[in-house]
This record gives sequence, C-alpha cells and structure tokens, in this order.
Amino acid sequence: ALGAALIGLLSILEYALGLDLGLDQALFREGLEAVQTASPGRMSVITAVLFAFLGSALLLSGRGGGAALVSEALTGAAALASYLALSGYLFGVQEFFRLGPTTAIALHTSILFLAAAASLVLGQQGSRIVSALCGPQKASMVLRWLLPAILLLLPALAWLRILGEKAGLYGTAAGIWIQLSFSMVLLSGITIQGAWTLARADEREAGQARLLKLVMDSIGEGIVVADSRMVFTRFNPAAERILGLGMAEASVDKWQETYGVFQPDKITPFPQDRFPLVRALAGEDVDGDEQFIRHRGRLPVQGTRLQQF
Repeated sequence: ALGAALIGLLSILEYALGLDLGLDQALFREGLEAVQTASPGRMSVITAVLFAFLGSALLLSGRGGGAALVSEALTGAAALASYLALSGYLFGVQEFFRLGPTTAIALHTSILFLAAAASLVLGQQGSRIVSALCGPQKASMVLRWLLPAILLLLPALAWLRILGEKAGLYGTAAGIWIQLSFSMVLLSGITIQGAWTLARADEREAGQARLLKLVMDSIGEGIVVADSRMVFTRFNPAAERILGLGMAEASVDKWQETYGVFQPDKITPFPQDRFPLVRALAGEDVDGDEQFIRHRGRLPVQGTRLQQF
C-alpha cells in the first residue's frame, strides 16, 4: 500500500514539475509509437492519482475514527474517477479518460481500479458504506433497489440512445426524449416495487410488534426494555405493577429519584452505575440483583429480580 501510494505521488510530481525521476521506464521500455502516450513508460495522471488515493486509503483502513472516514472518502473518490474513465470509453468522451495532452488511462486499467475500489470498500470492517448497503434497515433496502439502476441501467440507456443516433434511427431531440421516457418508466417501476416491499416490511414489523406485546403482557414477571441510549422503550403490566409507576421519560441519572430505587437495606439510594439495565447493556450478568422501591404515591414493597433483554 505504501509503495503504491509513493509511486502515484512521485508520478504526480513528475507531471507537476516537469521532472523525470527515472521511474517511467525502469522496468519496461515503451516505444515511441505507443498510442495515447505523452511520456513513454509513464502512467497517466489519472492512474497516478488512483494509485495515490487507493494506496493511502489502504494504509488508513481499519484504524477507526477520522482515519476511517478519510479512507472511505479516498476510496469513493477513486471509484468515481475510475467510473468516469470507464464511462468515457463507453461514450467516446476523451476528456473523461485523458487530461489534456497527457497519457490516457487504459480501459482495462480503469476497470481494474474500479474493482479494486469496490474490493477495498467491501473489505473494510465497520465501513459505513457496507453497513448502509447490507443492513436490515429500510434505508438499506431502498439503496439496494436504486443503486443498480442509477449506476448501471441509466448509463446503459444513454449508451443505447447514442448508438441509435449514430445508426440514424432518430435525431438528437428524439433520442433525448426516448432516453428520458425509458428512464422515467424504469425509475417509476423501481420506486413502486420498493414502496410495495417497504409496505410489506411494515406489515411484518407491525405483526411482530403486536405478537411481542401479547407475549410480554402475558408474562407475570416485570420486564423493562431500554435501548442503547438508556431510554425506556417498553414496560409490561407486571413491571408497572411492581414499580408502581409506568414508563417515564427520565434519563438514567433520574431513575433513582423517579422510581425511588434503594439498595436492599431500604435506606441507601441505588447507585446509577449499578442499575441492572446499565450493567446489562454493558455486557454484564445481572441476574439476581434486588432493589427496594419506595416513592411517593405507593407503599414500600420489596424489589424483585429483573430479567434483562
């Protein structure tokens, strides 16, 4: 990774300063008759940038924090540049794969860099891109429906339109309208299919929520559910009966005051960091903990064991 990044940066330096560092033909000699080559043996500016970006991204991957964000940004930029170069060959737009009089990036090189960028994204542990695409969330479902159409089908429609114009089947105005019409039909169909899929997912979730509520309501032991932010999401009737209070919008530092939670001696306030839910969300085993509940509006009762979910 370091070698690739250095080679790319040195090649960019050669172009920027008009230098010849001896890298261009160190391993292989290129004849003067080579096509789309401004400097024999030298990679294109686009290729050099891609080497620098992907090499740096690979060095930073897996380090977490800001380094991971920079790695993802560099990988995304490399994928975009490769995709544009490939599109340039597909549509015959030289400016996409060659900058001015410099050497052009080859077709196979743009394909390989695009594959390398995709592999780097998929191989990064905890990548936000992978999480967004492969997650079970509804947003991920929408992305999986739309991205193939945006990245593959829409460019394919544009390419077919250009082929038809070159073959003399229709003029530019008709070609634009044909492409627009097919694009609208395609995206409308994908949107409708996606909406139907999301509606089915909502129905399944609603059914599961109803079933969960019935099961929880039928259990005689108190069940309290909280999310990772320590926010209560569900109390079953047994929990409300045991605590003498329903689900309150209280932060974790207010639990002791709101619910009147004391240690088994019935005097000492229960410490915040020892609440069973706090410990359970931290991965501890808290089965068997006891608390004493005493607050305004109810008689003191003995605490009971809490099963954590």
